[in-house]
Amino acid sequence: MKRSLILCVMVLVALVGFSADNNTAAATEVSITLAPDATVRIPIRLWCLDFDKPFPAAIDGTITRPSDAALLALQAALARGATESDSYQTQLAIWRATDGAFHDVAGAGHVLAEQIYSDSLKLSVSPVPTNTLELAVSQGSLKVTIENLKAVSDAAHPELLPYSGTADLVVQNTSSQNVTFIPLDGMVFKPASGTNEQTTIAHLDSTKAPLDLPPTGGNILQNVWGQSLALLLLALGASVLGFGMWTRSAGKDSTEVALK
Repeated sequence: MKRSLILCVMVLVALVGFSADNNTAAATEVSITLAPDATVRIPIRLWCLDFDKPFPAAIDGTITRPSDAALLALQAALARGATESDSYQTQLAIWRATDGAFHDVAGAGHVLAEQIYSDSLKLSVSPVPTNTLELAVSQGSLKVTIENLKAVSDAAHPELLPYSGTADLVVQNTSSQNVTFIPLDGMVFKPASGTNEQTTIAHLDSTKAPLDLPPTGGNILQNVWGQSLALLLLALGASVLGFGMWTRSAGKDSTEVALK
């Protein structure tokens, strides 16, 4: 009985550990540590904050924070999975939060956009961490450049000008010591041309893996290790528990044969 209780506890600990690590991995905040001179390339998705302006040909690497309304609309869209399932409705919700109108120029309606915007009104802005990418760049310890900027056309509404795009956020540690930072969803980038093109709001692109992981792995590698350890404990506990039940059953059968 005591042995079975210990084995059950082992399996329970493994399950709890696996669940906890999965919750951590799902968090939108990813902490990354870069060694001196190290570089990480982070895929991002960008959305328009300026209705009726063309998608920028290039964007400035300077990062600013968005309005609370735009940030919450983006977070609500991410929570619903709309950034992947319906880019048009996502963009309508962001425009609604930014300037007060849905701008349904495709005439497709805005039912989902209304739901996203309604969701955003129920959210509140979380306190900003003290080690954001924006802050590290402003302090001069990190340098940011934007590469592979591409406008994404709306396949469902090909008549529309591009309102979203993808890019690689390339971050380099220009200091002489390790720097840990968080690239927050909601980073705002200005067009390099000035005010004639869209200002964009960005989030980490979950559909793409980082192209270059930093030597010091941050939370990403820690989560992988945590999940692997939990799975190992789970498998070990289940195996030992199964073996114990089998030997007990075999012993019982042997005793019955002996009695006969």
